[in-house]
Amino acid sequence: MIPELNILLAEDNDLNAEIAIELLKTKRASVHRAEYGKRAVELFVRNSPGTYQAILMDIQMHEMNGLEACRAIRGMQRQDASSIPVIAMTANSFQEDADAAAEAGMDGFVTKPVDAEYLCQVSERAQRLG
Repeated sequence: MIPELNILLAEDNDLNAEIAIELLKTKRASVHRAEYGKRAVELFVRNSPGTYQAILMDIQMHEMNGLEACRAIRGMQRQDASSIPVIAMTANSFQEDADAAAEAGMDGFVTKPVDAEYLCQVSERAQRLG
């Protein structure tokens, strides 16, 4: 179980965001939503290092997709930019999507609809590795 995590969720679809938020709440996580990739980057920058323990990032979003947002975060000169677990969320389950996520600096990959237990396992594993 995730112990009181603050998670940044980047998801442009309201229904998908609502589902992810409710699932994560059952695991005692506090979720702050960004509606698109650029906003996720802005929220990450605006909050102090350590505010978020993980980022769940949809791959396909408007303005800035999840891969671009992850690269932007990983390229920042702050202590948690390279270590915060970033988990890709996508409706696509192809190997090339998982490879693109890893290449962008993401630590894990889950498909939608999101399974809360699996998402928690991926988040916990990414935190241990991070």
